[in-house]
Amino acid sequence: WFPDVNHGVLDEPRYNLIMGDGRNYELATDSTYDVISVDATSPQMAGNGSLYTLDFYELVRSHLSPQGIAVQWLPFHLLSDAQVRMTARTFMEAFPHTTLWFSPLRSLGLLVGSHDRLRVDVQSLASKLQRPGVRQQLERVGVTEPLDVLAWFVTGEKGLAKYTADARLNTDDHPYLEFTPAWSYFFATRYGAQNMYNFGFFARHSISGDLYTYLGMQDKAHQEYQKALSIDPGDKNAEHAYWRERGLPK
Repeated sequence: WFPDVNHGVLDEPRYNLIMGDGRNYELATDSTYDVISVDATSPQMAGNGSLYTLDFYELVRSHLSPQGIAVQWLPFHLLSDAQVRMTARTFMEAFPHTTLWFSPLRSLGLLVGSHDRLRVDVQSLASKLQRPGVRQQLERVGVTEPLDVLAWFVTGEKGLAKYTADARLNTDDHPYLEFTPAWSYFFATRYGAQNMYNFGFFARHSISGDLYTYLGMQDKAHQEYQKALSIDPGDKNAEHAYWRERGLPK
């Protein structure tokens, strides 16, 4: 139904679609993978909480290749501050070498875990960015070179350890996340703003600009972006059409 977006992946000979419960599949398979990406919908929807527990993350780790990475979608607009910290700490319990990243437009978060400390091969990244499908998709959000990808980085292991220090663990026996009140859809702006504010301690001015734009305070957003540009003239975040559509002054 969406070949323009997925580039006809279902017709790709190397693609193997497995329909079923992902967690049960991991219990039954002996396969290992270079990338395991968990992109379930809200963890507060019935059944999805089992994909955010320590028990599941330990399963993921057992099926990850030595050089592989595990990626957890972090919908910080649907989770309170305490829930984001709990999710991150639980993930880190299975993957001590975890880094926190934004999606290209900073609308979502990504936890990236690995067996060893993550190292980015800039030359390899540059080569991958030139792949036709990848290049076409990322050009739409102003991502054309490795530094644009590295700009998504929020914080590393030490920053995350401090950020999650007092958070509780989410486990199968104590599934706090799934059974927290599911009113986040009514407070998405508040939750998103609060978590953006917290992440701002890792990259102050640029993220503050996002936060003010998110709240409709365009003049203050513009001021913060200008401060970010005075530090890093290559910061492309304020140029994204996403923010322009929300009235950010040029």
